[in-house]
Amino acid sequence: MKFASVIASMGLLSVAAAQSEDYVQSPVQSPEQQSSPEVTPCPTEATSSSQGPSSFARFFDQERFHEMFPDAVELYNFDGLVNAADKYTEFANTGNDTNDKRELAAFLAQTAHESDNFKAPEEYARNTYTVWQYCDNTTYPCAPGRRYHGRGPIQLSWNYNYYNAGKALGIDLLDNPDIVANDTAVTWMTAL
Repeated sequence: MKFASVIASMGLLSVAAAQSEDYVQSPVQSPEQQSSPEVTPCPTEATSSSQGPSSFARFFDQERFHEMFPDAVELYNFDGLVNAADKYTEFANTGNDTNDKRELAAFLAQTAHESDNFKAPEEYARNTYTVWQYCDNTTYPCAPGRRYHGRGPIQLSWNYNYYNAGKALGIDLLDNPDIVANDTAVTWMTAL
Protein backbone atom coordinates (compact mmCIF):
# COMPACT_ATOMS: atom_id res chain seq x y z
CA MET A 1 0.00 0.00 0.00
CA LYS A 2 2.89 2.40 0.80
CA PHE A 3 4.48 1.69 -2.57
CA ALA A 4 1.16 2.41 -4.30
CA SER A 5 0.89 5.73 -2.44
CA VAL A 6 4.33 6.79 -3.64
CA ILE A 7 3.48 5.76 -7.21
CA ALA A 8 0.26 7.76 -6.85
CA SER A 9 2.27 10.79 -5.77
CA MET A 10 4.14 10.52 -9.09
CA GLY A 11 0.82 10.76 -10.90
CA LEU A 12 0.78 7.17 -12.18
CA LEU A 13 -2.12 6.05 -10.04
CA SER A 14 -4.89 8.06 -8.49
CA VAL A 15 -4.39 8.70 -4.79
CA ALA A 16 -7.93 7.47 -4.16
CA ALA A 17 -7.16 4.17 -5.89
CA ALA A 18 -3.91 3.75 -3.95
CA GLN A 19 -5.70 4.21 -0.64
CA SER A 20 -8.73 2.15 -1.61
CA GLU A 21 -9.28 -1.42 -0.53
CA ASP A 22 -10.67 -1.98 -4.04
CA TYR A 23 -7.19 -1.31 -5.43
CA VAL A 24 -5.72 -4.10 -3.34
CA GLN A 25 -8.61 -6.55 -3.70
CA SER A 26 -10.03 -5.72 -7.13
CA PRO A 27 -11.43 -8.76 -8.97
CA VAL A 28 -9.90 -9.94 -12.21
CA GLN A 29 -11.94 -8.85 -15.20
CA SER A 30 -12.43 -10.80 -18.38
CA PRO A 31 -11.04 -9.21 -21.58
CA GLU A 32 -14.60 -8.25 -22.55
CA GLN A 33 -15.02 -6.30 -19.28
CA GLN A 34 -11.76 -4.40 -19.55
CA SER A 35 -11.55 -1.05 -21.29
CA SER A 36 -8.71 -0.45 -23.71
CA PRO A 37 -6.04 1.86 -22.29
CA GLU A 38 -5.06 4.92 -24.27
CA VAL A 39 -1.64 4.32 -25.76
CA THR A 40 0.66 7.25 -26.42
CA PRO A 41 2.84 6.72 -29.48
CA CYS A 42 6.58 6.56 -28.90
CA PRO A 43 8.31 9.79 -29.91
CA THR A 44 10.50 9.66 -32.99
CA GLU A 45 13.89 11.33 -33.16
CA ALA A 46 12.24 14.22 -34.97
CA THR A 47 9.57 14.67 -32.27
CA SER A 48 11.54 13.75 -29.16
CA SER A 49 11.91 16.66 -26.80
CA SER A 50 14.56 15.39 -24.40
CA GLN A 51 14.89 17.61 -21.35
CA GLY A 52 18.61 17.11 -20.68
CA PRO A 53 20.48 15.15 -18.02
CA SER A 54 18.60 13.58 -15.10
CA SER A 55 15.32 15.16 -16.03
CA PHE A 56 13.39 12.50 -14.11
CA ALA A 57 14.27 14.65 -11.09
CA ARG A 58 11.37 16.87 -12.13
CA PHE A 59 9.00 14.20 -10.73
CA PHE A 60 11.21 11.91 -8.61
CA ASP A 61 13.73 13.10 -6.05
CA GLN A 62 15.96 11.81 -3.28
CA GLU A 63 13.21 12.17 -0.68
CA ARG A 64 10.88 9.88 -2.67
CA PHE A 65 13.70 7.42 -3.31
CA HIS A 66 14.34 7.17 0.45
CA GLU A 67 10.63 6.96 1.17
CA MET A 68 10.31 3.99 -1.18
CA PHE A 69 13.60 2.30 -0.25
CA PRO A 70 14.47 3.30 3.32
CA ASP A 71 16.82 0.34 3.81
CA ALA A 72 18.81 0.72 0.59
CA VAL A 73 22.53 0.13 1.12
CA GLU A 74 24.98 2.91 0.27
CA LEU A 75 25.94 1.29 -3.05
CA TYR A 76 22.45 2.08 -4.29
CA ASN A 77 22.38 5.77 -3.42
CA PHE A 78 20.16 8.24 -5.26
CA ASP A 79 23.05 10.41 -6.46
CA GLY A 80 24.59 7.36 -8.12
CA LEU A 81 21.33 6.71 -9.97
CA VAL A 82 21.18 10.34 -11.14
CA ASN A 83 24.82 10.30 -12.27
CA ALA A 84 24.32 7.05 -14.18
CA ALA A 85 21.12 8.37 -15.76
CA ASP A 86 23.07 11.43 -16.94
CA LYS A 87 25.00 9.05 -19.21
CA TYR A 88 21.75 7.78 -20.73
CA THR A 89 20.06 11.06 -21.59
CA GLU A 90 16.93 9.43 -23.00
CA PHE A 91 16.23 7.37 -19.87
CA ALA A 92 12.88 8.59 -18.47
CA ASN A 93 13.48 11.70 -20.52
CA THR A 94 11.38 11.63 -23.69
CA GLY A 95 9.56 14.84 -22.92
CA ASN A 96 6.32 12.93 -22.30
CA ASP A 97 5.89 12.99 -18.51
CA THR A 98 3.45 10.06 -18.46
CA ASN A 99 5.79 7.80 -20.43
CA ASP A 100 8.84 8.99 -18.50
CA LYS A 101 7.15 8.24 -15.16
CA ARG A 102 6.16 4.80 -16.42
CA GLU A 103 9.69 4.06 -17.57
CA LEU A 104 11.18 5.12 -14.23
CA ALA A 105 8.52 3.22 -12.27
CA ALA A 106 9.14 0.05 -14.32
CA PHE A 107 12.91 0.39 -13.89
CA LEU A 108 12.64 0.91 -10.12
CA ALA A 109 10.15 -1.93 -9.73
CA GLN A 110 12.36 -4.40 -11.62
CA THR A 111 15.62 -3.40 -9.98
CA ALA A 112 14.07 -3.20 -6.50
CA HIS A 113 12.70 -6.71 -6.99
CA GLU A 114 16.03 -8.08 -8.20
CA SER A 115 18.07 -6.46 -5.42
CA ASP A 116 15.68 -6.99 -2.48
CA ASN A 117 14.68 -3.32 -2.38
CA PHE A 118 18.29 -2.26 -2.96
CA LYS A 119 19.61 -4.17 0.05
CA ALA A 120 21.56 -6.85 -1.86
CA PRO A 121 24.65 -5.77 -3.82
CA GLU A 122 25.24 -9.45 -4.62
CA GLU A 123 23.10 -12.53 -5.03
CA TYR A 124 22.30 -14.00 -1.61
CA ALA A 125 23.16 -17.54 -2.76
CA ARG A 126 26.51 -16.49 -4.22
CA ASN A 127 28.47 -19.05 -2.20
CA THR A 128 26.50 -22.08 -3.35
CA TYR A 129 27.55 -24.55 -6.00
CA THR A 130 24.94 -23.35 -8.48
CA VAL A 131 26.52 -19.93 -8.97
CA TRP A 132 29.66 -21.58 -10.32
CA GLN A 133 27.45 -22.67 -13.19
CA TYR A 134 27.09 -19.05 -14.41
CA CYS A 135 30.01 -19.68 -16.74
CA ASP A 136 29.55 -20.53 -20.40
CA ASN A 137 33.01 -20.77 -21.96
CA THR A 138 31.65 -21.00 -25.51
CA THR A 139 32.36 -17.40 -26.55
CA TYR A 140 33.79 -15.51 -23.58
CA PRO A 141 36.08 -17.68 -21.45
CA CYS A 142 35.62 -17.18 -17.73
CA ALA A 143 38.52 -15.60 -15.90
CA PRO A 144 40.27 -17.95 -13.46
CA GLY A 145 38.83 -17.67 -9.96
CA ARG A 146 36.06 -15.29 -11.00
CA ARG A 147 32.35 -15.93 -10.47
CA TYR A 148 29.55 -14.38 -12.45
CA HIS A 149 26.69 -14.54 -9.96
CA GLY A 150 24.09 -11.79 -9.70
CA ARG A 151 25.43 -8.36 -8.77
CA GLY A 152 24.00 -4.87 -8.83
CA PRO A 153 20.42 -3.64 -9.04
CA ILE A 154 19.58 -5.84 -12.03
CA GLN A 155 21.58 -8.77 -10.57
CA LEU A 156 23.79 -9.03 -13.65
CA SER A 157 24.63 -12.73 -14.11
CA TRP A 158 26.61 -14.99 -16.46
CA ASN A 159 30.03 -14.34 -17.94
CA TYR A 160 28.71 -13.29 -21.36
CA ASN A 161 26.49 -10.63 -19.76
CA TYR A 162 29.44 -9.31 -17.75
CA TYR A 163 31.47 -9.21 -20.98
CA ASN A 164 28.78 -7.34 -22.92
CA ALA A 165 27.99 -4.90 -20.10
CA GLY A 166 31.69 -4.21 -19.68
CA LYS A 167 32.13 -3.69 -23.40
CA ALA A 168 29.24 -1.19 -23.43
CA LEU A 169 30.73 0.68 -20.45
CA GLY A 170 34.38 0.45 -21.53
CA ILE A 171 35.31 -1.59 -18.44
CA ASP A 172 36.70 -5.12 -18.24
CA LEU A 173 33.94 -6.72 -16.17
CA LEU A 174 34.81 -10.23 -17.38
CA ASP A 175 38.09 -10.11 -15.44
CA ASN A 176 36.73 -7.79 -12.72
CA PRO A 177 33.10 -8.72 -12.01
CA ASP A 178 33.29 -7.48 -8.40
CA ILE A 179 33.32 -3.88 -9.66
CA VAL A 180 29.55 -4.20 -10.20
CA ALA A 181 28.99 -4.79 -6.46
CA ASN A 182 31.47 -2.14 -5.30
CA ASP A 183 31.24 0.90 -7.59
CA THR A 184 28.04 2.96 -7.41
CA ALA A 185 28.33 4.41 -10.91
CA VAL A 186 29.05 1.05 -12.52
CA THR A 187 26.32 -0.76 -10.59
CA TRP A 188 23.60 1.65 -11.78
CA MET A 189 24.95 1.79 -15.35
CA THR A 190 24.82 -2.00 -15.69
CA ALA A 191 21.10 -1.82 -14.93
CA LEU A 192 20.40 1.08 -17.28
